[in-house]
Amino acid sequence: MFRLCTHCMLAVLVSICAAVIDCGASFAQEAETKAAEPVIKLSPVQVIGEKDDGTSKDGYVVRELEEIGPWGGRQLLDTPYSITVIPAPLMENMQAKNAGDIIRRAPNVTGGWASESNQITAITSRGLWMTSRNIINGVQLDNVGLGVFIEDVESMEILSGLSGFMYGQGNVGGLVNYKLKRPTEEFFNSVKIGGQGGEQYYAHADSGGQIIKNKLGYRLNVMALDGRTSVEHQRMNKKFVSGAVDWSITKSLLMQANASYGEVDMKGRQGAFTIGDNNSFLHGAPDPSKLWVSDDTGNEIEVTTLGLGVKYDINDFLKARAAYAYRKTHRRSIITGSSFVSGTDNYTYRVVFLDWEYASNGAHAYLDANFDTLGIAHKLTTGVNGYESTNSLGRFRNLSGTYGLNYQLAGLSGSFNNNSLALNHDLSGLRVFEQYYAGRAKNSETLNYNFMIGDEITFNDQWMLMAGANYATIGTKAYNAAGDGRRTSDYRKRKWTPTASALFKPVPKITTYATYMESLENGTIVGPTYANAGEHLDPLMSEQYEMGVKADIYGVMLTGALFHIDKGLQYADTSINRYVQDGRQRHRGIELTARGKIFDSLNLMGGFTYLDAEVRKSSTPRYEGKRPQYVPKTLAKLYLEYELPFIKGLALTGGMYFNGNSMANNDNTARISPHTTGDIGMRYVMQAYGIDGTLRLTVNNVTDKAYWVGERGSDVILGDPRTILFSLECVF
Repeated sequence: MFRLCTHCMLAVLVSICAAVIDCGASFAQEAETKAAEPVIKLSPVQVIGEKDDGTSKDGYVVRELEEIGPWGGRQLLDTPYSITVIPAPLMENMQAKNAGDIIRRAPNVTGGWASESNQITAITSRGLWMTSRNIINGVQLDNVGLGVFIEDVESMEILSGLSGFMYGQGNVGGLVNYKLKRPTEEFFNSVKIGGQGGEQYYAHADSGGQIIKNKLGYRLNVMALDGRTSVEHQRMNKKFVSGAVDWSITKSLLMQANASYGEVDMKGRQGAFTIGDNNSFLHGAPDPSKLWVSDDTGNEIEVTTLGLGVKYDINDFLKARAAYAYRKTHRRSIITGSSFVSGTDNYTYRVVFLDWEYASNGAHAYLDANFDTLGIAHKLTTGVNGYESTNSLGRFRNLSGTYGLNYQLAGLSGSFNNNSLALNHDLSGLRVFEQYYAGRAKNSETLNYNFMIGDEITFNDQWMLMAGANYATIGTKAYNAAGDGRRTSDYRKRKWTPTASALFKPVPKITTYATYMESLENGTIVGPTYANAGEHLDPLMSEQYEMGVKADIYGVMLTGALFHIDKGLQYADTSINRYVQDGRQRHRGIELTARGKIFDSLNLMGGFTYLDAEVRKSSTPRYEGKRPQYVPKTLAKLYLEYELPFIKGLALTGGMYFNGNSMANNDNTARISPHTTGDIGMRYVMQAYGIDGTLRLTVNNVTDKAYWVGERGSDVILGDPRTILFSLECVF
């Protein structure tokens, strides 16, 4: 029924937008006759009480952040951390399909899985993984990276490096805060139809406005997509709906709520390939437009998200803010793990059947006090934040009568010269979920919470000190895979994690800073494909030193940072098929970024990272001094938009993205070659009878480059093939 409704919706929207195109064409012809220039009008999308920045007109620079963990709203220029903000207008003009598409272009971060493969955004920053725990509207939740939809995202705020003080326990590589769209001050309606490559067609409606002027506002997003992708035998079906409400009870009291539900049904999940230690052979990347495993693989994902927030200005000196979020994700997957047959074009692969469910609750509450002492200004913040999550995994009955967290089928094979062998593997006939699935059992429970206090001390217009401490508590429990409720591990660890930052502004538009931070990190819950599946590894401590400079000059935001990170090492030991902890890893390097409007007609976003990473204090001598797996030495990205001066409303877009070489295994005997991909595109903006129309065309990986990328763990996977995207958006 859904597909029928989707086709009806597409037909209606095509009719509407076709009429708009006709109107736009008539308008353009009339304008040409009168020798007048077409008017380009930006629709009002201002969030209640917030500054409207981050548009193409401003070079996509977001200068004001609503909050950074416990720190309240502040200018990006005056934050002593490396933060990249990707606003919704940039996402739309890039025609990003998902968060992975954005990460591929964002400065100083890299993505793992190809964008269509998993609906999981595996993000790496400073050579460290940063995906298992992310933030929604400032509230931390577990496994947000599993099934992310971007249709209701106003901006992605990407923090590189440690986040211990801001959010307590965290991924050392950093975090992503998904800031959701809020109600608009004026009525706003957007209807978009288009294609996302192959035969995928979609419709997306975005509406907002005021139910009661300046009192009660709403925002609604609905999206549906269906069709074959740019990868042969791969199909994607998605649907998503979200809503948000802002209620200004009084001038000083604001309540906010949001809810969303999304589904993904993807068939034909591209294969992953394992490179073991002492293996120096990595086959050249094959044609990325072909599916190299059975087309019965795939993912079925359901995601439900709820959120509540309140902001209360008690008086001129005291402010309170609190928020809560809930997220539940169910994922049923048929995935593969492949191994090369050395020296040939052949490979073998195994198929793994999985069923996962994550449920997570997160909350925070902060109190801000502003006061002066002896002419020195203070903003003292105290509060609590944390989250709890339950992870349940499907149990499968093995042929021996025992139960495990997956069902595996081995002995399948394929060839890069002819993948017909792989495509003929009929997995659906096995009826694994009907015959061997025995329901879910609780696999683990996590309860992490933090008490914090911090002070933002302003001495004068040039000097500022931000210092604080977080008392972090990690509590985890793991349970027997047999589903009998027997607890296999239970630990609780507490640790003070301090931070201190000194900021100096030699001139108003330039900020220099130095920051020290510690962080307590959850140990990994070992995934179901390893021999020690379900084991919860011990917590890890990490520390980071960072020095940086930020400058906002002539509309361009420039940043530079030197960093040093030391953390515990976790990796897949392929010799025993176990995920283990051993030794330390040290990452140090430099990051440079630029964002803004170079000229009136040219927007730029780019970045460069040089990274020196090595394994230290390992009990395995051959790993000592080696580069950690899948950590590139260099990363360089450049995205440009140029508005043609002789055709008003027409802009050319494009970018180049370079990933340096990295190591495909722990002992550095196999290397992933560097690769560069490029995008090109255009957009045309027109207006007729109060309706704004935007046509967009984008070609990703324009040269159809075949390349490998490394994913956390032990696998390499293929990047996306050439993909042609187009859309027509009508705003009224």
